[in-house]
Amino acid sequence: MAASLNRELEMTYSTDFRRRVIARVQSGDSKSAACRLFGISRSTLHSWLNRADLSPSQGGFRHRKLDRRDFERHVAEHPDALQRERAAHFRVSMSSIRHALKRMGATRKKNRPATAKGIPQAGSGTCRA
Repeated sequence: MAASLNRELEMTYSTDFRRRVIARVQSGDSKSAACRLFGISRSTLHSWLNRADLSPSQGGFRHRKLDRRDFERHVAEHPDALQRERAAHFRVSMSSIRHALKRMGATRKKNRPATAKGIPQAGSGTCRA
């Protein structure tokens, strides 16, 4: 169990491990059996079989057009701005704005019910006639 927990946290397989899995398949074991034995998925095995270089690839930084700090500052300074106005300001699509707001945890504006404003609803018994 500790090995599987470690594998989930590590997320990359060593080159030696990859070579052992491929050697097992090339020696005659079925792909399914090798996947069960080593605890990997078939799609992982297939991707390793189709690669010339088995060394783990380094994931790079993903450049985003929408800078998170600038966007959060804009939301704080202009809380009533519409999504289309934000999209025009940052020169991105409205879906990018929607996703950024979701990542921030921002919710849509909501109309408060009449009772929350202190106006009693009809039939509530709080009105005096």
